[in-house]
Amino acid sequence: MKKAIISISIVLASLLALALCFTFILKPAIVNAAEEIFGDLNYDERVNTKDISILQRVVLGIYEAIVTEPPIETAPLTATPTKVPTPMADFGPSFTLKTCSVFHRVCCIGDSATAGHIEYGYAQDGTLTYGVRMRRNEDYAWPAYMAKITGNEYINLGISGATVYSWLESATFDSSINTIKVSASWKDKDPVSGEYVKDSFEMTVNDTDTIGAYLIGLGMNDTYLTDGKCKLPLGTIEDIGTDKETFYAAYSRLIEKIHEVSPQAKIFVQTMLENMSDERLEYNEAIRYIANYYREREQFPIAVHVLDLYNYRQLYKVDSIDDDKFGGHWSPVSYQQFAELLSMIWSEYINTHVTQFQDVHLVPTK
Repeated sequence: MKKAIISISIVLASLLALALCFTFILKPAIVNAAEEIFGDLNYDERVNTKDISILQRVVLGIYEAIVTEPPIETAPLTATPTKVPTPMADFGPSFTLKTCSVFHRVCCIGDSATAGHIEYGYAQDGTLTYGVRMRRNEDYAWPAYMAKITGNEYINLGISGATVYSWLESATFDSSINTIKVSASWKDKDPVSGEYVKDSFEMTVNDTDTIGAYLIGLGMNDTYLTDGKCKLPLGTIEDIGTDKETFYAAYSRLIEKIHEVSPQAKIFVQTMLENMSDERLEYNEAIRYIANYYREREQFPIAVHVLDLYNYRQLYKVDSIDDDKFGGHWSPVSYQQFAELLSMIWSEYINTHVTQFQDVHLVPTK
């Protein structure tokens, strides 16, 4: 027993002696040798040094093991990013689902952006210059691309240059026969002859009781300034439901007219993407207020929902959309991409408010 205790004591004493030797003799020697070889090089520079011998690499390895630890890999430090409204990272996993295809028949009401207004023309040197104005291009407008994306019917009632008030003046709603009739005309200067040529647009939408959803994209022309004043005055919340010639009044009347001919349809109002003036922010806020007013009122609520495109404006800040303008209007490329993004934004809204859309099957189909 005594021999065993003596043996263990000898082993422990030997280990202690080795530890002391390493701490006070061997470790300082290795540190000094490594520092003489590599000087003030940092860790990354040391491990990437090629012009050293095998023995020196052994010394370096021991040095790093006993003196320092390799740095833990972390994401590079960056400045705190500016929070943009509703970035892609905030979207749920259902963002790419085309849930908006649940609506079999959709009516789109808007201005030139909805009508597919395209301007083009070529100078003698082949460059694209201001020239020909095509106010309606249904086949290349975003509603046509939405129809391809969803496989459903999209009705385009866009009128170039329309304000909410002027669009209402161009439309007739008849709930007795379930129709909407839109008629508009305009004159454009021919780039060759210089003469003004009249053109017009007429459409009658039948069976409005079978329309499952309306997309309203109006407000851009209302906010254009002339002599410091908006084309259509904003008005106040007191104008809602009145016949006044203000944005609050006209927008609310449009919602009521739609509800008369399509009582079971869901109405989606779009805020404006571009902030060209402080006034536009106020008009966007009016759109939000009007939608909430009708959806949340206690008596006879109307299913009005806000597709707040302004909060998604960073998605549209890509070269193929942001720089693809001629005469203030997009080309077919941008209209198609607008439709792709709109289908995702719209679907995301439905997916995050799903209980409000569980009755869409009650809308009769044609």
